[in-house]
Amino acid sequence: MRLKTLYNDSLPRMLILFTFFIFVMMPATIFAENNDDTENIDIRLYQDSTTTVYDFVLPDSEFIARNFNHTDPEIQTQYDAAVQKLKSMHNFSFEDPLFILNPYGTVTNGLYINFNHHNDDATVNYTITTEGHKNDHIFQRTLKNASEDSESFESQIIGLVPGEENHIELEWVDDSNEVIDTLSFNIQMPKTSSFYPSYLSTQDGDSTRQLSDGLFYLVGTSQFNGFTYFFDNDGVLRAEIDTNSYRFDNLLFHEDYIIMANTSTQLIAMNSLGQITQYYDMPGYNMHHDFIIGQEDEVLILASLNDRKSIRREDIILSLDLNSGQIKELLDLKDVFGDYMQVTTPSYNQDGDATDLDWIHINSIEKVDEDAVLLSSRETSTIIKVSNLYTDPKVDYLIGPEPVWTGTDYSNLLLSQKGTFPLHGGQHSLNLSRTSIQSDGEYYVTFFNNNYWRYLTRPDYMGHIEEHNSRNFEPNPDDLSYMYKYLIDESEGTFELIQSFPVPYSSIVSNVDPLPNGNYAINSGKDNVFSEYDSKGNLIRSYHYVSGNFAYRAFKDNFTDFWFQ
Repeated sequence: MRLKTLYNDSLPRMLILFTFFIFVMMPATIFAENNDDTENIDIRLYQDSTTTVYDFVLPDSEFIARNFNHTDPEIQTQYDAAVQKLKSMHNFSFEDPLFILNPYGTVTNGLYINFNHHNDDATVNYTITTEGHKNDHIFQRTLKNASEDSESFESQIIGLVPGEENHIELEWVDDSNEVIDTLSFNIQMPKTSSFYPSYLSTQDGDSTRQLSDGLFYLVGTSQFNGFTYFFDNDGVLRAEIDTNSYRFDNLLFHEDYIIMANTSTQLIAMNSLGQITQYYDMPGYNMHHDFIIGQEDEVLILASLNDRKSIRREDIILSLDLNSGQIKELLDLKDVFGDYMQVTTPSYNQDGDATDLDWIHINSIEKVDEDAVLLSSRETSTIIKVSNLYTDPKVDYLIGPEPVWTGTDYSNLLLSQKGTFPLHGGQHSLNLSRTSIQSDGEYYVTFFNNNYWRYLTRPDYMGHIEEHNSRNFEPNPDDLSYMYKYLIDESEGTFELIQSFPVPYSSIVSNVDPLPNGNYAINSGKDNVFSEYDSKGNLIRSYHYVSGNFAYRAFKDNFTDFWFQ
């Protein structure tokens, strides 16, 4: 297999390289036409590579230090102009492709690749090999072509390990997977932008079941705001995404994009090349905890009023139209739980002023059907079904501690517990599933049972508290949280625990992510560990991560039809 270096280029190629070496020595701006107050982007060679890799930088300045935000639409436009400029400067081929390190500032260790070709059905397989951390690590994938031009291949290589020398082998293969050509090179990658470690410590469990294929992604890692980390099954960091200042909360696939949070008041759409193409603002609201795909081209968002006059928190559902960008308030929970809200008490500051009323604390939303959702209320330790969401919302049922709702207008909405088992407490991350043999109104709900009791908005509450629920906020070796799976039967008005198993204790945050092969990816946020369990709840492998306090959630996906084919 051929090793391509800076020294085997053709004469025209060398002339182009000479031009860019001048850029390295004497940075030259390629955006003379730019008249706004943002700095221009320079192009330089990434000289630690044994092949030709370009990198985009902004000149050092006090303005950049104070104001630069790579997710800003104007900066994204400049990044894209730089990409198009480079694409037009040479007839790139598979033997001589265009490589750009992190061209849009979002996937900090992503490597953009572009070349022209005349084989519509051909694609690129790649292998990344790194050494030096206990043993060799190998990462293999097939790239998805993101180009709309049938004679161009454009993609992003995911998997380069930060802080390591990476050996990359590319195979240009036809539709029969026969190799047409190969290319290999080395690149010394910079460390992560957040200085997060490139390796997690792991521990194998007793299960002999195989780990599912895919990448874990860890969101909301405290003290690393704005960064999301993607790890392979060995705990090796394969991608670092840098947004503005807010955790992902969730990641949604929509058409050829992923929808993610950029700030607490803005969602963004990013394509597979790392380019941010859409911005969705939420004027008057702050997002929190969760958002999901609702109806076609719609996102349902949990939110709070962004109003200094309002002290209420985490009690609103918004609808975002992905085509128009229009935000609409679908439900204010005070309109369906107004009588209950009246018995709750806000927090007060030292001056005696009410500062916060987190009276229901909705932390998860899950779609039941086209106009009904499930909500998880941490404050009341209750799962809530709301129907007629788009017309006249109403509460269909509650699953939670009966004493919380005794004496209210909602106690008759509690489903009956079928069987004897400890009720959940402070739960997170609802996941609904059905089988083909289940009747209407019958389905499963899987979630993270934190097994934690905290009821701050009713300090005079005298009702029964389940003895098994922990009161410990910090991790405690004597406490456990659980994966819970309920069978809901609306026609019978019952819920039944059909599966549970213990996981490391976490009083708040955390999630369960049911995987397609029957395994579970589970994050115990306060314990700084995510794990994969088999379908029976036996540990396959756990991953211990670094955080200031917790990581909000951990999911797993194979990213097929996005980054990979």
